[in-house]
Amino acid sequence: MYVMQDHMLNPKFLRRGLILVFITLLLDILGIAIICPVLPEYFSHLTGKDVSTSFVERGKLLAAYSVM
Repeated sequence: MYVMQDHMLNPKFLRRGLILVFITLLLDILGIAIICPVLPEYFSHLTGKDVSTSFVERGKLLAAYSVM
């Protein structure tokens, strides 16, 4: 059975963990926000197709990102 230790209940300890979680989420959201606007243009250049027909490749990449 797991017993919580006293230092885990310390508000300073909890705050550090919460800050780490928020920084991780911020970096993840920032990465998505930078990539999403340029993704259609990138795939049209990569595949040689126009933006509207390269949606299949974009869907595969975004699905692979979701699985990871």
